[in-house]
Amino acid sequence: MAALTPQDIGHFRERLEAERHAIESRIAARNRDIQENVQEESGVGDSGDESLRIYDREDETDANELDMQTLEQVNRAIDRIKAGTYGLSEVSGKPIDGIFSVAMTLLVLNIVIPSSQAVAHAQQPIWASGALASEATVWNALLPLGPHLLTYLMSFLTLGIFWAGQQTQLNYFSRSDHRLTWIHLVFLLAVVFMPFSTALLAQFISFRLPMLIYWLNLFSLGLLLFISLEYASRAGLLSADATKEFVAAGRRRIMVYQLLYAAASLLCVFNTYLAIAVLVLLQLNSVIVPRIGPLNRF
Repeated sequence: MAALTPQDIGHFRERLEAERHAIESRIAARNRDIQENVQEESGVGDSGDESLRIYDREDETDANELDMQTLEQVNRAIDRIKAGTYGLSEVSGKPIDGIFSVAMTLLVLNIVIPSSQAVAHAQQPIWASGALASEATVWNALLPLGPHLLTYLMSFLTLGIFWAGQQTQLNYFSRSDHRLTWIHLVFLLAVVFMPFSTALLAQFISFRLPMLIYWLNLFSLGLLLFISLEYASRAGLLSADATKEFVAAGRRRIMVYQLLYAAASLLCVFNTYLAIAVLVLLQLNSVIVPRIGPLNRF
């Protein structure tokens, strides 16, 4: 099982502290705006301007509440790093794979809450006239996050699948050696590259090159697990429980799914969203039951 090194922890802590600073700066800026609006309301002004300032203050307050929730999560992660408990299950206290937990956390840090804008929005019952239509403001603000949310889901599933695949292999290793260790270190290198390839695809989701880079990331993960299984089998590093059938099934599953991932990614020549949708369906087939019939053998 791969553990976090002091360098990994330091890098991740820097990312979290930078995110905390950015969130605190946004909150402080909004608080200043709210205070200025309160002071302006105490003066004499047009009633329309006063209503707009009230709506603006409500939007700023709502945005602060969302940022405060994110800030609480970031502070919690930093506290766990300081306490030396990051990478440990909060339920059992046992180690979890630190590299995967870092990569999965970095995925969600790429999703930034949209900044609030001065849009008039009065609090009223949902059944009031125009109440539902006014909610379109938030919907329009969330629409640009669509590519980030879609690629986040896809990459979270990807990392979960390959984490499970690596853990399955590790459970059947009776021992390790220098070469096998480095095979898995390079595998983890591909894992920590996933947040970058995900962010690139989300930012340029209609372009083919980011799709190609993402597929290469997927391919490298599968290739390295295949190399690991082949090397361990030939070097006599597998336990007695790892039968020939187990090894053959492992090879077959990696090869078949890599071919399917390649075919799905190739659909980007028609439409990148089509390629992503098929990739997500293939990943869901690996995760949930019942699976797609013809693929259930792999």
